[in-house]
Amino acid sequence: MMKRFTFLFTVLMFFVTGLSAQYTLSWDGEVLGDTVTVQGDPSDTELVFEAILTNNSDELVGFKLQRRLILLLDGTTTSYCWGTSCFPPNNTDSIIVARDTVFLAGGESTPEGKFSGHYLAEDFGELTVVGTSMIEYKFFNAEDPDINVTVVVKFVTTPDGIVDQLMSNAFISDLYPNPATSFVTINYDLPQEVTNASVRIINILGSVVKTETLNKNATSLRMDISDLTNGVYFYSIVINNEVYKTKKLIVK
Repeated sequence: MMKRFTFLFTVLMFFVTGLSAQYTLSWDGEVLGDTVTVQGDPSDTELVFEAILTNNSDELVGFKLQRRLILLLDGTTTSYCWGTSCFPPNNTDSIIVARDTVFLAGGESTPEGKFSGHYLAEDFGELTVVGTSMIEYKFFNAEDPDINVTVVVKFVTTPDGIVDQLMSNAFISDLYPNPATSFVTINYDLPQEVTNASVRIINILGSVVKTETLNKNATSLRMDISDLTNGVYFYSIVINNEVYKTKKLIVK
């Protein structure tokens, strides 16, 4: 039914409850906001969200993790890992609190892989369900649950649309080189039905940091990225005002 999905990561404004500014969630060194969108590829068996928890207080804190299902589409399942335990995808209780307590000293962060949230099809096959599921993860002080940091993750799958049909006989390359330092190039051959096309580079917080238009009368574009700081970005190819595909770009 679907041939292509894209992956998109966006982060909205930073939000915490109570005194939870003592704790933060991050990815690749960037502090996350209250909402993260993960948009995936149907050829994958699952979408995965990971975050690093940091204890910004001066005290040793034991952290528990609560998962709450806000909306889970039929035909999909979800699981998560925290500490040394993982909940299987067949557990669809609305609220689950992980058994493990993870202790962090003041200023300490969890190592990569300590937390991961997973979204997948029931048969572990392609992600063929269209729509958005929303799952909340709350990292809280085991002694005072009111002190916490919470993130809502939107797992999004969208069907192939008009743009995919339009581009079925067209060509557009990935950005290269990747990793990149000063410049990236994209090669393309756009059909006449394309009215506008562009490349957007997005930072880890979801902000568009650079946009370049693809000239329909040309076949390649060279972008200057020398002003971007080192790190992980995403770039989107936008065709007729719709995102055609999104991929990761590493700048170093």
